[in-house]
Amino acid sequence: MSMNAGEYDGMPGGIVEFALEANQRGIVRHKSLNWIEALLGGAVTALLVLASVDALLALAGGGEILLSKLGWIEQLSFFEQLRDRRLDEAYAQGLRVWMSLALLAGGAAGAIAHAAGFMRPGWFFSSLASLKAGVVLLIVSAAAAIGGTIYEMDDALSLVFDTWWFRVLLLALALNIGVATYVNLRRKVLPNLRPRAICQPAYYAAEGGLSFEIPFRGAADELPDLLRRHGFWTAREGAFICGRKGVLQRFGSVVSHIGFIAVLISSLLVGFVSREGRITLAEGETADEYELLPGAREQQRQEMQFGEARSDVLPLGFQLRCLDFELGFHPRTPMPSKFISLVEIVDGDRRFIDSIEVNNSLKYKGLTFHQSRYWEIEGDSRLRLLARDKDADYEREADVDMGQPAPIAGLGTALLDHDELGIFVELSAVGQTKARQYLSHGARIHALQYFPDFGMKEGRFFSRSEEPNNPALQIELEDPGKEPRTIWLFQRENLRAFSHGSFRDDLYTIVFVGIESDAQNEPRFALEAHGWRSGELLNQFTLGLDETRPLWGDDSAVAAREMGLERYEFELQGRVPRYCTVLSISRNPLLPWIYVCCGVMVAGLLMAFFIQLRDVQLWVDGETGVIRAAVTYRNGRQDLTRDAQALLKELRQLSDGAKDQ
Repeated sequence: MSMNAGEYDGMPGGIVEFALEANQRGIVRHKSLNWIEALLGGAVTALLVLASVDALLALAGGGEILLSKLGWIEQLSFFEQLRDRRLDEAYAQGLRVWMSLALLAGGAAGAIAHAAGFMRPGWFFSSLASLKAGVVLLIVSAAAAIGGTIYEMDDALSLVFDTWWFRVLLLALALNIGVATYVNLRRKVLPNLRPRAICQPAYYAAEGGLSFEIPFRGAADELPDLLRRHGFWTAREGAFICGRKGVLQRFGSVVSHIGFIAVLISSLLVGFVSREGRITLAEGETADEYELLPGAREQQRQEMQFGEARSDVLPLGFQLRCLDFELGFHPRTPMPSKFISLVEIVDGDRRFIDSIEVNNSLKYKGLTFHQSRYWEIEGDSRLRLLARDKDADYEREADVDMGQPAPIAGLGTALLDHDELGIFVELSAVGQTKARQYLSHGARIHALQYFPDFGMKEGRFFSRSEEPNNPALQIELEDPGKEPRTIWLFQRENLRAFSHGSFRDDLYTIVFVGIESDAQNEPRFALEAHGWRSGELLNQFTLGLDETRPLWGDDSAVAAREMGLERYEFELQGRVPRYCTVLSISRNPLLPWIYVCCGVMVAGLLMAFFIQLRDVQLWVDGETGVIRAAVTYRNGRQDLTRDAQALLKELRQLSDGAKDQ
């Protein structure tokens, strides 16, 4: 190494290492390095300040949401403005301009500060290993992550975890910890790794504690072999011998920091290799594909080969069906205490049912399903079915749709369906039918009057003419256990919405489809029964004026098909709101690697806290005929470990006339 009065003509060990040690050694660095440091340090500082401001804004938005959930505020004005601004295309375009200006302004400010002498040489590179800088970065990053957990899944990704500033903070934190770990390894760990014999007799003064005097008349050459037999790493300088054990403890902090850095870097790469999507399902609906979120769509386009068709949806590779959605609230508050989606996965011959709720995700074939949000579907509902086991005095409710199986805890699977005899509920378990009951049994329909050109005035119904301009049929529905209902049915399709004809808790509706003539040239009205929600054709028949007929099959045929009613019975409890669940879907191929990195981090912590670094210093004092021993532990332990006790015991056994200490 050669130096003149003003410059250093070499950079051994690399720029970073030299820059970190330059001030401590009093070395005057090359002028160009000072200017590079000033420009780079100013630009990076400006970028970190801009990222920290965005992090605080995201934390403030999360705080406003938290206050809203606690009922302290009503409107999310700041959060709404923050989300609208981040999702605005103009923001993405202006962001590049702001970042460029921040880098230029920061670099210029650093250069001016250096020229004015306000910055000492080496400040930026020293900050890379600064504990204070690391603590600040850790606090800001942790605060932003905590704020992101308050958001709903979609907002958390777009406003926090997939943003440029969060990645900048993670990168800066990883760089800070990485440089600090490198400096610690080079300056403290490696230089002090090998055992060193202490050649100062005053160190071995037997003043209690862990210092001992052992009578010894053997040869000093035997002691290194004795230490090695007990697993110690040895070093010797004449009559002074050192044995060291537990050297892995010195690498504990290094290993844990390496694991933490790997987790941070993996978190940065997740945004480039993972896929984030969502799927929206109403109760009873099935899906086999999911929608990519905006942040993941661009990544998907990058992965597509040139010329290949691109899409904003991806196949699941199996079918996912929402069987039910359970919602609960905290007492006397509108805050949900739980929302759980009960789903069924059908993958070829494999079929199983599982639940998805907050903090309890479902994982299948590399996809992770998270419960994100929900809403009530306006104008839609499901039927609530009560199933009762009379023998066991056990009953349970389930929300069902026509033709869709619904699990009932403790009983089996209920199916609301229809055949030529009517609408029935069938209970089955392990592929075997346990019970069947026709809910439409006994229903009858009666044609009251017919108007070819329906009109109404002052509450009175009449026919404007004999021409079939607006055919309307008045019927009466009779259902055992209910009052008869009178309903007007209109043949014209644009007026059928005015037909008020739901029956049996909206199991089906009656539709007037046309007019026929019998042998006596009397009109017969063609009617159809349709499923209330699906619109599926359930039954069709004709009906003459003033005629009454069963709506479905006759009693004997129904009785022949019903089964299990001596033990089971079913009852419709009316309609309940239908909910729509939103499931967030993530696919992260780096997840196993992140688990490995977390394992490395935990292993480093275990090494640092549970492995004891211990030194046994021995001085063979030939003048007095004793071995003076001193045992030290890095964690300040004041009693001997078993291996040290065994070593001292064998030392005494080697000495002729040894006596207990």
